[in-house]
Amino acid sequence: MAGYTGGGQLQLAPSLNDAGLGRLVLLAFAAGLAACDRVLVHSSTAASWVSAAAARMAVDLGEKLRVVPAPRDERLVRDPATTQPASGAGAIGVCNHQLYAHYGTGQFVDLARDLVASGTVRLRVMDLFGQRRAERKGPDDSPEKMRDQLADLPHVQVVFDRCDRVRYKDLLAGARFGIAPFGPGCPWSMSVIDCQGMGLPAPGLSRTCRRPLLLQTAPQTNHVGHGLKGKK
Repeated sequence: MAGYTGGGQLQLAPSLNDAGLGRLVLLAFAAGLAACDRVLVHSSTAASWVSAAAARMAVDLGEKLRVVPAPRDERLVRDPATTQPASGAGAIGVCNHQLYAHYGTGQFVDLARDLVASGTVRLRVMDLFGQRRAERKGPDDSPEKMRDQLADLPHVQVVFDRCDRVRYKDLLAGARFGIAPFGPGCPWSMSVIDCQGMGLPAPGLSRTCRRPLLLQTAPQTNHVGHGLKGKK
């Protein structure tokens, strides 16, 4: 699911609607909901979407639905009051989520171009996949295309954490702020949870964000990002 249309109808997420199979996926999802004793979700937004999907398929969730806190890695926690960002030329913003096009990464590429134009903000983009095999890239090679577009921009550094959590923490620790996904179907985001645990504000469209960092349009992130570059 990817949220609601202007008319209040549920939208199917592109990642689950390949070749128009989204309704079949939704049927299988509804069958799973009907078989569950408990249905656990990580946000009130997700609860709303799941309830709507269940009602659409005539599945009565009754009292089975519960909102529980999203998981976090206890190693990715620090007190922002006692930790200062690394010094250097320009504040660093970090993008630590997957770069699939349906996550709104095209909007992020445009945002990155605007953010780094002044030279006072640098961006660190996490390459979470590394070199994928051809059979993995075949169905959707947008992460590689988006990564290459970002790598061509000035003041943008594409980094790979080598699946090392210590290195990942160090990369987050050197940033001043994070950037949440822009995809409409993002009721919560592990990347935003990681940033929050490390004391980094992460503006964006993901429902994991809280006001005033929950934005309505991608260009708003540009203004917020420049505002955060001087925050400590």
